Amino acid sequence: MALFTPLLALLSLAAHWLGYLETPVFLVLVVLVFFLCMLALLFAVIGLRSLWVRGTRGGRRISWTLFIIVFVLAPYAAGATLYMTRPLQYDVSTDLIDPPLFQSELRPGAGNVSALVAGQLRDGYPEVVGISFNAPPDAVLDVALQLAGERGWRT
Repeated sequence: MALFTPLLALLSLAAHWLGYLETPVFLVLVVLVFFLCMLALLFAVIGLRSLWVRGTRGGRRISWTLFIIVFVLAPYAAGATLYMTRPLQYDVSTDLIDPPLFQSELRPGAGNVSALVAGQLRDGYPEVVGISFNAPPDAVLDVALQLAGERGWRT
């Protein structure tokens, strides 16, 4: 099972990257690989216990199994770490008075959602500040695009 999980993971990744596999099916396979790894880890722990208590054979195979499992579970651990350390917000607005809202935030009876979103923006990104310019929007856009081009940013 430990040999099957990296093979399934690599084939799934390659098929998704090449366009043979749609994203929902790929995500199901990613979850399946995770659960197969956990099952292989459980079997490895049972084997280690048997090796320790009864002195059975197979220590080298268990070592390789654990190495393969750690190799396959590393992207999951990295993803979980990034999920826990990155901010929860992925949409930042500099308009803290009346920020744009998602459809999911516009549910009835939610109270003053704009104030709630503005508070989350202020708390989540304290270094983001709004700037207002005494120029027409077209002129501001032209200067912003020019600056982005000078810095090598894609627009």
